Amino acid sequence: MRKGCFLTLVIIITIAIGSSIFVYRQYGSVIKNYVKEKILEVGVNNFKSRFDKLKHNKFDDSLQVLFSEKIEKLKKENFEESMANFEKIVNSTKIFIEDSVIDSLEFNILKKTLNEDERREKN
Repeated sequence: MRKGCFLTLVIIITIAIGSSIFVYRQYGSVIKNYVKEKILEVGVNNFKSRFDKLKHNKFDDSLQVLFSEKIEKLKKENFEESMANFEKIVNSTKIFIEDSVIDSLEFNILKKTLNEDERREKN
């Protein structure tokens, strides 16, 4: 590699790293909020498609409402907390919807689990 090419490469890499640091410091919170919303949106859309596969009864509608309320609360939290809580919600809900039927016992257990997580966070 010639000296001119090497110097050009070092200068371009330095400018790229400096620009990245500047953008992150100036717009980091905006970028985090945008990424959080997009991740939640993709996760919610994926999960809603699973909800559509459930057999319709009165508990699947209640589950969708409960899930929507929890997602709205997650949008108000900071990035790390909302991602951790979203993972907990998805994992606990996924267990119950695998059999395509939500009965009253499963719904009550899920509701209790999600409310206990919320109480722990408040304390």
